[in-house]
Amino acid sequence: MGIMVSLQASIQSKLRPATWLPGIRNVHSEECEWTIVGLSSADALKSIYDAAKALEPDDFIGRSIDKASGKIVVDTLTKAKWLDQIRMTVTPIDSKSCKASVICSSTGFLPLIIPFAPIFNVVLCFVPFGDGGKCEESMETLRKMTVEIATADGVHIDSKTIRQSLTNPRKE
Repeated sequence: MGIMVSLQASIQSKLRPATWLPGIRNVHSEECEWTIVGLSSADALKSIYDAAKALEPDDFIGRSIDKASGKIVVDTLTKAKWLDQIRMTVTPIDSKSCKASVICSSTGFLPLIIPFAPIFNVVLCFVPFGDGGKCEESMETLRKMTVEIATADGVHIDSKTIRQSLTNPRKE
């Protein structure tokens, strides 16, 4: 990732203008719930964050982890350098299982290879655009890597789709 894209990604990650308008954001965001069996909520948080770090060569960026609130933010860059963001909250079910509320959304209309894209994306926050299923793909990649990274035996993560983006070609 180049310096300009990296700098713009850190700005756009905080702004997320494409998520400001509820009717518009549903076109390019997805929501699911993970049931994580075999890990405590603390271990699940660590495994998810470690999975994001392991995927960094594939344009995943572990942005933040807050163990106290159980929240994680992971950014993903598409090949064309559009920035998507996965936000999740992990809550315990019992000592060896937990749930994660997972939302992935595109953060802006323009890709970050365009100079000043975060500024233009603020101005263009009302423009609807699709993700073509990329959000679902990113969440699934992170889910699979989390299972792979988890060190406990018998860990599995069941994923239930709550809401698909309106432009996902794999509609249920």
